[in-house]
Amino acid sequence: MIIFLFLILSEYGFSMVIDKEKDINFDIKEIDEIVNKGGKYFLDIGCGIGLYSLYALSKGMNVICFEPVLEDLEVLVISLELNPQFLDKIIIYEFGLSDILKDSKDNYRLAPIDSFLNELPHFDLIKMNSYNSDEIFQGGEKFFSIHKNTLILLISTPMKDYL
Repeated sequence: MIIFLFLILSEYGFSMVIDKEKDINFDIKEIDEIVNKGGKYFLDIGCGIGLYSLYALSKGMNVICFEPVLEDLEVLVISLELNPQFLDKIIIYEFGLSDILKDSKDNYRLAPIDSFLNELPHFDLIKMNSYNSDEIFQGGEKFFSIHKNTLILLISTPMKDYL
């Protein structure tokens, strides 16, 4: 399968690489609201190719993202190479999040977010795009109790996109 990647010089002030087949319409008003309130840390669970992460970076936020799909991470890395000013403000984990440490049927590495607790700051905004959000919440009891007053954006991804 051939994937066509396009360089987009975004109106938001950063360059990104997108896969033409992916939906690039994303709602960013929550990021703007958090930044306007002084928010500094953004967690992107299931970052994919990094649309939300790049936007948060362009607004001055520090970003930590989790993504198990290597092909998506490669696209994010290309976008970051086009925006070297963001490189010191992002940490990428090649993991998906789940309730226990395991490998998925597609050989993706999955881990509970609580296992990263000592490495993570307090987040001002959390975006979660995953078909297994129940497992993520189960594997993050400590994490989510610390962040009980943090806005969490749940982005629905149809299961068919993972099959």
